Amino acid sequence: MKQTAFRDRVPLYIYRFLLLYEASAMFIHLIRVAYYETTGIIDHWVNGFVLILCLVGIRLGRMKTSVNYIMVWMLAYGVLVSIVRQHAIERPYLGQIYHWSVMFLGFNLGYSASLSAERLDRETRVFSYWILTLTWIGYLVLEGYRVGYSQGLYMGYPTSVLILPLCYFVCTSRWVGSAFTLLLLIAGAKRGPLVASLIAVCYIPFLEKMKKKPAQAFALASILVIGMFAGLLIGLEMASYTDIMRGDTPVARALNKLSMTVEEFGGDRDKATAGRDSEIASAVELVSSSWDLMFGQGFGWHVSSGIERQHYVHLVYLNYIVTYGVVGSIPFFLMLVYIISNVGKVFVRPELPRILHVFLYFLVSILIVTFSSSHISVAILFWVVAGFSVRLVHDEKATRSDRAMTVPSHATSARVGSRP
Repeated sequence: MKQTAFRDRVPLYIYRFLLLYEASAMFIHLIRVAYYETTGIIDHWVNGFVLILCLVGIRLGRMKTSVNYIMVWMLAYGVLVSIVRQHAIERPYLGQIYHWSVMFLGFNLGYSASLSAERLDRETRVFSYWILTLTWIGYLVLEGYRVGYSQGLYMGYPTSVLILPLCYFVCTSRWVGSAFTLLLLIAGAKRGPLVASLIAVCYIPFLEKMKKKPAQAFALASILVIGMFAGLLIGLEMASYTDIMRGDTPVARALNKLSMTVEEFGGDRDKATAGRDSEIASAVELVSSSWDLMFGQGFGWHVSSGIERQHYVHLVYLNYIVTYGVVGSIPFFLMLVYIISNVGKVFVRPELPRILHVFLYFLVSILIVTFSSSHISVAILFWVVAGFSVRLVHDEKATRSDRAMTVPSHATSARVGSRP
């Protein structure tokens, strides 16, 4: 019994650990900056440790889902194509297998969990405040280190960890927490998380206040988003004539980075995208022929990035097309649609728990961030939350079906007993 109880609690322990790791992201980033040779090593070791723990918490009896069928198909397909192309089992090959493992093990851990919606809501609320508090402290420490020890070097702050707290705070109308989270996202000046967060801040209030009219809420929020980004462009132009963009303040750095992106996008696009344009061009060359585009490269492909071979590009969706081609990647994109559409049932089934609203906004926000970072390839938390979400929807559906089956039987018994 103790072993069973421990196994049931493994998903909860891993969820807590992942959230705590998110909360410590700024301090881990400081180690990377101070000791450059450790870049990436910490994440790899932590993710490897979590993936091993996932094997303990996964229940084989709960793996018969359409999502798993697609994931197993992707693994078999990628290996088969790599054999045909005779790719060596080297670092790029292993790196792409690792990306698949993050997806497969993370989702199945979440889907295997026996956690109530109330428990997940409570854990998410508590750790949202932990993430916000520790990230602010870490940001101030990093700012002090940057000014005092690294000659004013600007460092990309890992602000994507703030997306889950922001979604929780906005969804539950905790506006003080929302304001402090958004302020730190702006100060961090990471464009992908910032854009996703601004979109979330616009859409979530409308969708939550107009749950019975999601189409109208979406339309109004879209108008607000368009107006907000138009106003941002005008604001950047006006700010360029003032002193606010001069100096080495957090506000000046954020505004200058956004302004540079807008100005260079029509010229030096590689500079505007921090090298991502070159990555994309190199990856597109790998699927330039009809055969390559249709069937992909399989595991083991790479693009050149300076002196090393890079087994991914930051536009992660392109990774799946290069690896699996049209034939293999269409099921993957359909799988994402299936996950989001399942969680999106919160708008037509009000009996679903509130935490599913938070998880839905988090998943969609991360999918937006993934246009500029390799998030869903390496972020176990995304797939664990996806597994939690689909599990909660399926459990509620099963409960509703059981109720529908028991009500007629009672009604029938009553009718039978009332006959003369």
